[in-house]
Amino acid sequence: MKKQLLLFLGILTFSISSAQTFTYEGINYSVTGVNQVTVASNTTASGPLNLNNAVTDGTNVYSVVSISDYAFSGSGITSVTIPNTINSVGNFAFENCTSLTSFNSGIRASSIGNSAFSGCSSLNSITFSTRVETIGSGAFENCTSLTSITIPPMITSIKNNTFYGCSALNSIVFDESVTSIENNAFAGCSALTSITLPKWLKTVGTGAFESTGLTSVVLPDGLTSIGFGAFGGCRDLASVTIPFSVTSIGNYAFNFCTNLNSISCSIVTPLVINANVFSFVNQAACKLIVPTNSVNLYKAANVWKDFSPITDNSNLKVDDFSLQNKIQLYPNPAKNEVFLQLQSLKNAQLQVVNVNGGVVISQQLNNTTNTINTTNLPNGIYLFRVSTDEGITTTKILKN
Repeated sequence: MKKQLLLFLGILTFSISSAQTFTYEGINYSVTGVNQVTVASNTTASGPLNLNNAVTDGTNVYSVVSISDYAFSGSGITSVTIPNTINSVGNFAFENCTSLTSFNSGIRASSIGNSAFSGCSSLNSITFSTRVETIGSGAFENCTSLTSITIPPMITSIKNNTFYGCSALNSIVFDESVTSIENNAFAGCSALTSITLPKWLKTVGTGAFESTGLTSVVLPDGLTSIGFGAFGGCRDLASVTIPFSVTSIGNYAFNFCTNLNSISCSIVTPLVINANVFSFVNQAACKLIVPTNSVNLYKAANVWKDFSPITDNSNLKVDDFSLQNKIQLYPNPAKNEVFLQLQSLKNAQLQVVNVNGGVVISQQLNNTTNTINTTNLPNGIYLFRVSTDEGITTTKILKN
């Protein structure tokens, strides 16, 4: 038996090593495992690209599971449709493919690598897999023909420079699962005039929206941090709403917002900030609206006192708590059960959604500890969406 096993392993090793790279229908592939290949270097490819889900080297049949780093970098391809077997697109995979106009990631791809499509100046259409969990830094940097983007539902963070310099981008649809927008993520998106930020956003990074065309910004309740230069250079920005949850505003956050004329700030006690937060803002002609009983505090606070007029508004939220703070889900990762606790929430309903968007569990909730039976769910990532009279919140749970 031992000799037979060694013979089998020897044959398997020889089979893999003897076919490390091969070409099928004009596309180069590299063997990565038993019956699996990655799309290898094809920098001379051109025209429409329709990859196969299975290929052969003349002896063995392989499933195409990934696109390697730099696979089509600088090539002349014009469109890409990838098969449902592919689960990842490598770093710089389509970098500087200046003739590429469209990309469809299929239904399985879970990650898009760093700078995967950077410099694709003709790219105007992207269809993401609902399974995409990671879009790498600079993935679509300087895609100057891209006009709209829908962030897939599994993404929690928009990475550094992801859409930097996308000068035609004028529409972004976020899923509510996004909690952070990192440094320079949308900087230089000069056609972006309006945006609805995701409900559970916590941080806006350095230069995240620098030099965009935004005219107004309503920052969501629950946001805690506005980064260095986050909205710097937004010369058309006329109004800003800052929620009570913000605990820090970075230097130059609104630098050169020369048309800013109204700020609604729900923070009861003025934050200590640097004067450069509002550099080149005409504060003497910019109205500051603050909570009732906070006017005198702002009139006495450095930097804030320079706004005029400073008025109060009793309708500003000052004591809300994030809906997420009223909902607890555990354990995560989970096995056979998930426990869900609610605090004083009415008409609560749970939907558990798989990565394909299908509802696999639907359950009415009560204000005690609810037990969610996950025994029959295949291992993977699920969205637990809780809807109540106060709103909807979504949490990712890993079942293993």
